[in-house]
Amino acid sequence: MANNNMPDWEKLPNHVLAVILHKLINNYINIKDYIYFSAVCRSWHSVYFEEVHVRLFHHKGQIPLLMLPGKNLYDEALSFYNLTDKRLCSIPVPVGAISFVEDFDFLSSHGWLVKGDDLETNHVRLLNPFLLVGNVIDLPPISKKRSSTWLDDEGDRYYNYYMKKVVLSANPLVNPNYTIMAIVDATCLVYCKPGDKVWTKVDTMRSVRMCDIIYHKDQFYFVRQNGQVFVCDLNHSHHPPVSLVAPAPNATERLYTTEGMYLVESTTKDLLLIIRIRCPFSFNDVTHGFTVFKLDNIKHTWIEVKNLCNQAVFIGNNSSFSLSTSDFPGCNPNCIYYTDDNNILNKLRCDRYSIEDLKDRHYDMGVFNLEDRSIERYYPTEPVNPKDPSPIWLEPTLKLPSLLSY
Repeated sequence: MANNNMPDWEKLPNHVLAVILHKLINNYINIKDYIYFSAVCRSWHSVYFEEVHVRLFHHKGQIPLLMLPGKNLYDEALSFYNLTDKRLCSIPVPVGAISFVEDFDFLSSHGWLVKGDDLETNHVRLLNPFLLVGNVIDLPPISKKRSSTWLDDEGDRYYNYYMKKVVLSANPLVNPNYTIMAIVDATCLVYCKPGDKVWTKVDTMRSVRMCDIIYHKDQFYFVRQNGQVFVCDLNHSHHPPVSLVAPAPNATERLYTTEGMYLVESTTKDLLLIIRIRCPFSFNDVTHGFTVFKLDNIKHTWIEVKNLCNQAVFIGNNSSFSLSTSDFPGCNPNCIYYTDDNNILNKLRCDRYSIEDLKDRHYDMGVFNLEDRSIERYYPTEPVNPKDPSPIWLEPTLKLPSLLSY
């Protein structure tokens, strides 16, 4: 006999369901919570459809997954480590994208993987492993012909290019008018927009190594290895002007102990410069710590920050970003989560290091607490496999309703 006292969850009013989903959003955001919510019944699924649109267009971010490309590539799957659950999960590689994940280091931005160092074809592509369709976007190839004047012509180095960092101005799922900017071979800054046939070079005035780029307050910013930060105004379509934002921080001794510098937009929209401390003369050395600075927009100087408060920062071969630990209690506050971004595969191909250099080397990954300057491991470090890409942070993407079925 049926229990007439059992509630009929399917008949809950939509506005009540919206409140439940809103509580999930504000209290503990995890992409699997959305999936569980949408699977209850049809009415819950329809509310999920509506909220996904809101979620995409008012994006508060997601706790990223740590992608471990070498784990299941031969099974045609990608492996991810979930910081919240502290366990591994696998996602099948989308159809037509198998060759994308076979070899080469990855970059990532807004939930899209970027592969841009195919020395045979020069193809540059974006891949979103969380989408079943529309998951690959082809970009203009990076030319290596000597007639191409925007890439440094220094003999064999012409053929040893790699993309050091790639940043999207927006998620292509949300804004089709996005711009993508890349640091190529460490000294060249290029960008393109949907429909472009070639990449456009930015005149950075000097051929100095660049460490990172970020899209901040509708402009692209980049930091040189010497610590200087510049802004590039792409509103001038033909010759984007570049201007100095701020000189290097007053920490010259630190700047010469690292080439790891990252630009991050804080949750309060401040521009942060994060310096990664490691020895520049040892390939096997690991990260010793970080120093954080905040830009003074009036004086155009840097102020050292001792506390990130309720923020967690994620850096590596991904476009750097921060999250509020109040919204994401699965992250530790006042901490920097970092991955190994030594671009090992690229350096091996460019003969900058040998296989022998990798002997006994483990991936340099951890979480750094800015208050007590301690370092902990969020994932067991593993020996470097020169055949596999490095681990990388990737933000999960909520699937659009048009791509889902119930």
